[in-house]
Amino acid sequence: MRNIGKNIRDARLARGLTQQQLAEKLGLTHQALSGYETGRRRASLAQLHLLAEGLEVDIHQLLYGEALPKAVRRSQLKRLLTGSLLYLLLFYSPAMGELFLADWMRRIYGHTFPILSPLRQITQPPALLLLGWTVMQGLYLLDILPPLTLPHPEALRRSAAVLLLAYWVFQILFWATAPHYPEWLAFPRKLLWTLRPPLGALLWLTEKRT
Repeated sequence: MRNIGKNIRDARLARGLTQQQLAEKLGLTHQALSGYETGRRRASLAQLHLLAEGLEVDIHQLLYGEALPKAVRRSQLKRLLTGSLLYLLLFYSPAMGELFLADWMRRIYGHTFPILSPLRQITQPPALLLLGWTVMQGLYLLDILPPLTLPHPEALRRSAAVLLLAYWVFQILFWATAPHYPEWLAFPRKLLWTLRPPLGALLWLTEKRT
């Protein structure tokens, strides 16, 4: 019975419901339902019966996790695989493209050069966002990461988008002033580079999953 919160969450996700939707359906507050799923609040037997009825499952499924639908795990695994493939595509496709073009460049120009370097600089920021997102999704799938909610998710997502846009602006300035770029430009560029995987994790946390 230790995983009642997880069982409630899994049954809810199997029905394709958000916490807000289920709470409204059952006449509960979002905070109460979130507390049940995270274990911060203990549901009474009457509340568990109410949850089981609203989720259309047997109460034993919530108590012991028996015969819970497998659709949730398949769905979450599909999200993980999709995120991983998109990350590999965005991060490595320019380098692979240059590798395949190497012989052609040697024949035409006598040497190779980074023909796809600008594309790499454009694709790597969203790739690193996907890296952070994919790591969080993997931890969630392995049940290492508990269900989490963050306040003001829309504002956090807008902040992540602004920071990503700021990186591209600094990157353009870096290119425009290279090789004699100002020293002050290097630090914010490097800082925003290292922030991208955490920004991806933030985007995962603010998804309308809970």
